[in-house]
Amino acid sequence: MGKKRKAIKQVEQADVEVSRSIADWKDSGAVRALGWFGKLTDQPPLYAFIGGVAAAALVRRDGRLLRTAGRMLVAHWVGIRGKDAVKKAVDRTRPQMLIDEGRYESGKGQRDEKPFNSFPSGHTVGAVAVARALARDYPEYTVPAYGLAGLAAVARIAKCDHFVSDTAAGALIGIASEAVSVYRAGRQGFPSYSKR
Repeated sequence: MGKKRKAIKQVEQADVEVSRSIADWKDSGAVRALGWFGKLTDQPPLYAFIGGVAAAALVRRDGRLLRTAGRMLVAHWVGIRGKDAVKKAVDRTRPQMLIDEGRYESGKGQRDEKPFNSFPSGHTVGAVAVARALARDYPEYTVPAYGLAGLAAVARIAKCDHFVSDTAAGALIGIASEAVSVYRAGRQGFPSYSKR
């Protein structure tokens, strides 16, 4: 076994151990509440949030906030395209299947069914991409934005919807997609950092 494959196996084993160790709490009241919060980072709620920010910007005639909404939209959209591409390339069973059936599989992408598309976490992609776009233009909100994105990732793990490395990969895709949105804005002649 090569070094790369061995490292992947070690990460997978650690993921499995974490999911097994927290499985007993996944249906507790606290984790259910956390899970509800995590669902707010699904695609429709995040697009609704971005739309609300854009609407507020238009009402206030706030160019900085409108550019931020545009950047959040592009970062999220690019991130979801990236997430979709990785999900097609990688099959991985979700922790729930491990807990309920004792089954864990990973390999080259061949299946489209949700139980086999754990890697990476799309909720985390969106949460991180939007948080970074917001924090770039409004640095005073960096801590709460990243804190909420991190909480959303923890929610996905606690509910046994994703493994730890699924959320880590999702965060990396979110970071990259936000960077692409800034690059694209600069290429289109828009300032990469906007001021009100």
